[in-house]
Amino acid sequence: MNQSPRAAGAAKVPAAVAAKPPAAIAALLGEHQYQSRLLNALDKQVGLLNQELEPDVEVLYGVMHYMTNYPDRYHHPKEDLIFERLAQRDASLRPMVDKLQVAHADIGRAGAELFGLIERQRGEGAGRRATPERWREIRERASGYIVTLRRRLTASAAAEWYSYSTVWRAASPSCAPRSLTAASRSPS
Repeated sequence: MNQSPRAAGAAKVPAAVAAKPPAAIAALLGEHQYQSRLLNALDKQVGLLNQELEPDVEVLYGVMHYMTNYPDRYHHPKEDLIFERLAQRDASLRPMVDKLQVAHADIGRAGAELFGLIERQRGEGAGRRATPERWREIRERASGYIVTLRRRLTASAAAEWYSYSTVWRAASPSCAPRSLTAASRSPS
C-alpha cells in the first residue's frame, strides 16, 4: 500500500513533531491558502471572459499586482531558502529543490507577462473597451497561469512540501536560519 508523502514523512518523526509544522512552514502554507483564494478571484474573471463578458479589470489588476509582488519578492525567496538548506542536509533532495527554483522563475515570468497585459488594458481602457483579441490574450495567459499555480498549490504538493519540512525539523529542531526568521516578518 502506498502512503502519501505526508504520511510517509510523519511515520519517520515523533508524533509531536509531525502534528504541527514549524512556524515558518505554517506561515508559508497559510500564504499558499491566501494565494489560492486570489487565484479563485482571477478564475472568476476568466470565467466571464469565457462567456464573452467583460471582466472587472480592477480585480484582474489587484490580483496580479499582489501575485507579482508579494510571492515573487518575499514568499518564494523564503521557500528557496528553506529548500536550499534541506538540500544541503540531504543531497537526495537536490533535484526537487532545483525543480522548485525553476518553477518559481517560470511563475514569476508568466505572472509578469500577464500583469503587463492587464496593466496595458487598464491604462488604455479608460473610456475604451478592450478589443476581443486583447481579452482573448489575457484569458489565455490567465488560464495558463492559474493552471500552473494550482499545480503548485494542490493538497498533494502541500503534503509533499510538508513531509520535507518534517524531515527538516526532525534533522534539527533549531535549523531554521536567522535570515528565514527575519524574512518571515517581511511586509505583506
